Amino acid sequence: MPWTEEKDPYRIWLSEIILQQTKVDQAVPYYHRLISEFPDLSTLATAPLENLLKIWEGLGYYSRARNLHKSAEFLHFEKNGVFPKSYEEIRALKGVGDYTAAAISSFAYSIPKAVLDGNVIRVLARVLGIEVNPFESQGKKYFQKLADELLDSNRPGPYNQALMNFGATVCTPKKPLCLNCPFRFSCVAFKQDIISELPLKKEAKPLKKRYFHYLVLNDNVGNTLIRQRKAKDIWHSLYEFPLLEFSKANKLKKSDISIFLKETINQNLVDFKTVHPVFMEHRLTHQLLFVSFHKICLPIKLNQKNIKDYKLVDHKNLKNFAVPKIIRLFLDQNIK
Repeated sequence: MPWTEEKDPYRIWLSEIILQQTKVDQAVPYYHRLISEFPDLSTLATAPLENLLKIWEGLGYYSRARNLHKSAEFLHFEKNGVFPKSYEEIRALKGVGDYTAAAISSFAYSIPKAVLDGNVIRVLARVLGIEVNPFESQGKKYFQKLADELLDSNRPGPYNQALMNFGATVCTPKKPLCLNCPFRFSCVAFKQDIISELPLKKEAKPLKKRYFHYLVLNDNVGNTLIRQRKAKDIWHSLYEFPLLEFSKANKLKKSDISIFLKETINQNLVDFKTVHPVFMEHRLTHQLLFVSFHKICLPIKLNQKNIKDYKLVDHKNLKNFAVPKIIRLFLDQNIK
């Protein structure tokens, strides 16, 4: 992995933020692109957030990128561009929790802090046969105490990285390489054939279902409307088409489109043409989105002065905006 044995705290920080909720094989190309575009703290801090979001596009959990940018600005403008050198200061950065702070401080500065991520929990639970739920408050404290006790305080960085990498490559969630594992003769889970049962699982919550109808409006010269999401919801700061969200799986009516056009561009249009909608599903961590894209051809040329809360852009330039993965998929398949 490109960040292995890295000592630059900025690059370690970047890699650890990317690795939150992301598998290594997916994280690596994004890490390379981000390092290429933002090789140091100052370039990240002084770049527009939209530049970062565009590179981050498709990685998901966009709050990570926003927090990364805010912290970079804080360190650059308030701390003279100096990355913090203590666990407590690193932990205070926006978007950094106990695990990330422990990883950065141990890798960059050899501070004896034990990391506790899903890989570490899985190794400890299986090898030692721990039937304590790590997703409960007391269970997490139990695993953290155990990790602290086992930490090699003389070499915390290599120890933490080795344990994390072992969980990521050998003691994997599915199909672990038990026959190649150096712990196979002492691993409780292996000996008792309960590998799939450990660690104990988080209780699954039912997915919230949402119904999105996107209006892909094209005027008679090829312009379309987009807007930046601002509400405290998914995809904050990313761009999207005009959206009509329903609470149930209702079909979008032509009258719904007419009302939107009247309210948004102040036009009473009845002769617009619609193309058969494109339907897609998109699953997030706790939500299931049923998304339909309705391509609508308007017989007029739109004027930015008459449009509120939306940006008028040439449809050929849509590729330059950071959009959610489901919209990028639609654009790649339908917009040339």
